Amino acid sequence: MTAAGISTMAMPTEEEGDDALEAAKTGSVEALQKALTANPDLGMTMLHWACDRGSLKKVKLLVETYNVDVNALDDEGSTPLHYACLSGWPELVAYLQSLPAVDQSIKDHSGMTAVEYLD
Repeated sequence: MTAAGISTMAMPTEEEGDDALEAAKTGSVEALQKALTANPDLGMTMLHWACDRGSLKKVKLLVETYNVDVNALDDEGSTPLHYACLSGWPELVAYLQSLPAVDQSIKDHSGMTAVEYLD
């Protein structure tokens, strides 16, 4: 099953890091690695984008190689798991739920946990 992704994140502006975000959204895994090597602090934002777009390879790279915060919150209080659930990526949801560090009880600003969006 695939999904188109339903991002609530604004498109990036022409600031430093735009290439990195583009790599997380549409680029190759190699482009993502190059961007992270240049600026590893962008990992949290990249993880949200990779979850929104359904890229399991990119999510695994960010989590397993760069140890990004799997419970990072965006401006709406959503975690990467929220993005994966909202965008309809079952393999990605299962992977994130398998990670011991993922806190599935986090509620976004709407008062919903990520899994509640699956119902």
